Amino acid sequence: MAGNKTVFAVSRLNWRPAWHLAPDTFRLAAFGTRDEAEVERARREANARGRVNPFRCGKSFAELTTIPEPIFLDWVGDTGLSPPKAKKAEPRDWAAWWDETKPAMTAEQHAKLWEGLNRLHFFRVDERPDVPVGYVVLEPCWHESDLGVSLNSEGGKVHAVHRSRERAAEVGRGLGWSRGRTDRWYPNSADLFDPETYWQRAMMSGPFADVVPIELEDVPSGRKLYLVVRRTWAPDISYQGGRAPNGEERVPVRGFTSRKAADAHRGALEAEFRRDRDVWAWFGEQLSTEECEALKAVAVGLGLVPADADNYGWWEPLAAPPAPEQRAALWDALPDCAAYEVVETKLLD
Repeated sequence: MAGNKTVFAVSRLNWRPAWHLAPDTFRLAAFGTRDEAEVERARREANARGRVNPFRCGKSFAELTTIPEPIFLDWVGDTGLSPPKAKKAEPRDWAAWWDETKPAMTAEQHAKLWEGLNRLHFFRVDERPDVPVGYVVLEPCWHESDLGVSLNSEGGKVHAVHRSRERAAEVGRGLGWSRGRTDRWYPNSADLFDPETYWQRAMMSGPFADVVPIELEDVPSGRKLYLVVRRTWAPDISYQGGRAPNGEERVPVRGFTSRKAADAHRGALEAEFRRDRDVWAWFGEQLSTEECEALKAVAVGLGLVPADADNYGWWEPLAAPPAPEQRAALWDALPDCAAYEVVETKLLD
């Protein structure tokens, strides 16, 4: 690390088409001042807002804005637009209203509406330590099925980590041409709202590899590197409960020279992942008979289900989500079910 110096990093939140928010953020650029970073963030944010229906982002109304809906109706009216009408016993269909209204909106109306949707963001600025950046080459993981050969939505097999983006890209190009369908694959390293991303994919006729920038400790080349990586889930699940993670795909998050530091970072990310997610929604389909029995035993002890409940699927009819301490205990019953891992590799020039 260069003393105590910091930089201001512009990162994209991990929005995946069409559109849902997956874990982690990805660094796109860094600047010496917050003002410079905010200019870049605002540019990217405006581009995303021009392309996305905010009410089709998998969020409830309350997750989109701090403004209560009755007041938001007035907010919409103040722009000169007519908000959607409520139907009896049904929520307002804001998504359909946006689809219908957006083509005729003025720039001022569009900007005012997004100003009111103050909880929905696609990019952010963070003050970060001024540490080296490494570039992880992820080799695409091709899967054969009755539908042909294809890629999952994100991640790949960790192939190498380089100090230079140019060298990493060169190595990635050497991994070969596309072998099949790539329409569901979206690289973690790219701004997925930027048309340039799709132009480059079209011109390459498919991916060679994904090159993901990550923060590193001050690691000399050739030294052992511990990467914190995240597992991935099938894209059609939209990260709302994958039942089982993909096999080989991993997404790199950060690199460390110390295994202890890597394990600590992994543990913090794992705790955050588990805080509002249930273990069966992410690993249910891969559980062994013994793991199902262990999970059910904990659920019985917590008073969530009766002792005669089925070993598998008992969670489906739960009247309410587990309380935070119950959720933590259920995760603890399955120590092999982890979203984040530490893998050992080397940093190359």
